[in-house]
Amino acid sequence: MKIQQIYESIFLVTFKEKEEMCRTFLRFSEHSESQNPWFVENPFTSEEFLKWYDRQGYGWGYWEWEGFNITDQGFENFFTGLFDPLSHAEQELVSYFKDIPSPFCVIAIVESDPDDALNHEIAHAMFYLNGIYREEVEAILSQMPVSYFEEGNIRKYLVEMGGYNEKVILDEIHAYLLFGTSGEDIRDYELSFLSYMDLAVKLQEVFYKHLSLLQVNQP
Repeated sequence: MKIQQIYESIFLVTFKEKEEMCRTFLRFSEHSESQNPWFVENPFTSEEFLKWYDRQGYGWGYWEWEGFNITDQGFENFFTGLFDPLSHAEQELVSYFKDIPSPFCVIAIVESDPDDALNHEIAHAMFYLNGIYREEVEAILSQMPVSYFEEGNIRKYLVEMGGYNEKVILDEIHAYLLFGTSGEDIRDYELSFLSYMDLAVKLQEVFYKHLSLLQVNQP
């Protein structure tokens, strides 16, 4: 596990193996945005969560996640000891970030992942940290037909495949339209991304405009 600051308030954690990444970020992620409110409101072990997750029948196994994004708020109960005992990897993250001033966002990918995986997570970070970026994204997404958020579309895909919490659906839709998903997923869920290519192009213009304005951290 390697931790580095890549932009102002954005930190990147890279791993050699996907399963190591998923095990490290599991409790941070699910305490922040699990579809099951019990895990958001209470401390839990990884084993307790996985036992529940395996019963849900989601399309993605937990070790298949491509990346993570955790805000400073997602670390708070780990800083206070509510989730003790921590694993060695969890403790390493808590020790590193406990004195970092808020707000910040921690993103994680596997070293060998393509640039789109990194940009997908950076988009999440900017959506949280940059109010102007978020407003511009929401204005673009407001142009989408209401049907796109209903059954048989991208919302259903995100809820059924990965168990996303409703509070992050808009953020996820924006990130998937920017740096999408596989052709197989599109066919299975009849996700007509190409029909919304004009929106994706607008989102990319906004993304790269704000990305260019970020202050790059100098090692």
